[in-house]
Amino acid sequence: MSNNILYSEGFKALKWDDFNFDKIQINTFPVLENPDHHKNSFIFRDVLIKAIERVTNKKVFKLLFITPDYKSITKFYGISYSEDKIVFTFEIENTSPFKEWFLAINDKKEKATSTIYEFSHNSFISQPESNFKDIHIYKDTGAFIEKFIPYRFIAEELAKEKADYLVPFIQLNVEEDFDIIKKEFENLLVSKNLKVHPPITNDKVYLEFEREAGYAFPKLLKDFFKLHNGVEGFYFLNAQQVLEIWKEWNIEFEDWRLKELLIPAPNKNKRTTRIPFEGPHHVSYLDLSFTEESDEKTLPMFMTPYWIPFLKLEDGNYAAIDFAPNILGKARQVICFSKQKLTVHQKADSLSAFLKNLTDKRD
Repeated sequence: MSNNILYSEGFKALKWDDFNFDKIQINTFPVLENPDHHKNSFIFRDVLIKAIERVTNKKVFKLLFITPDYKSITKFYGISYSEDKIVFTFEIENTSPFKEWFLAINDKKEKATSTIYEFSHNSFISQPESNFKDIHIYKDTGAFIEKFIPYRFIAEELAKEKADYLVPFIQLNVEEDFDIIKKEFENLLVSKNLKVHPPITNDKVYLEFEREAGYAFPKLLKDFFKLHNGVEGFYFLNAQQVLEIWKEWNIEFEDWRLKELLIPAPNKNKRTTRIPFEGPHHVSYLDLSFTEESDEKTLPMFMTPYWIPFLKLEDGNYAAIDFAPNILGKARQVICFSKQKLTVHQKADSLSAFLKNLTDKRD
């Protein structure tokens, strides 16, 4: 019996004995210098994920780590959801380094409580096994594993669902008068005494973006990057940063169902967003106030692949060009979106209007 089982129809019916939990030893834990440090949980997670990726030679999308209850179960089990829709099952050998690290991250220590840890490269979730009243890992193993299945295992279904929703709104072939953008950008530089990093050739970035996104890097932003490669002391992104941030957001977009990406429409009220601004001697902020309009200007989602960030705001927020506006919005409008707050709002009808708004704001 193999530790690797291909996820397919009928997986839910599999029982514990249909899986093989061979023991593996993880010997890559670093020296535990501070058992109470808050980063220990993430180090522990990363060591486990990297160890399983080495053993399986496959990228891990999600990893379940299951602790004993010390009554009926005394072993540590793991379930990896890896690329090619492979489910890899294993037992972790309880070595001294492993036990030391586990006790550091487990606030219950060795009490008789089984815990399900759910790890991915950017998340750390734990909950007691008792939360699952109607399903049990050791009795309904296939169904339990399927409950945590990563969406990449059903990527085709999810991609079609989201594409069907977005297609009517996508407007990629929009432009804006470059002379007006240039004028407003130069006015902003003068008014805030900013210095640009000279523009560079970004052809490789644009090609990589097209391979990743499935559509060409928009001309509007290509023109904008003819003016700069970032701005000293101000959080304008350069083309390479745009690509990297877009890729990070798109990974999450691909991992979520449409219903999980949809957010409630914003209410009409006054909000203020702060833009970090590095002055000569300290960091200050520009306060950009705006009134939220009808949700019909922006799609009620907290991310799409058709929002391309160009400016970093505070608290993980970004200003982006919107190439998939809602029915009352305009293609090329500037929006602010944030995963942390699950919000999106229109800030300006165009890039030039947004730049003018920044210029008019007082420090």
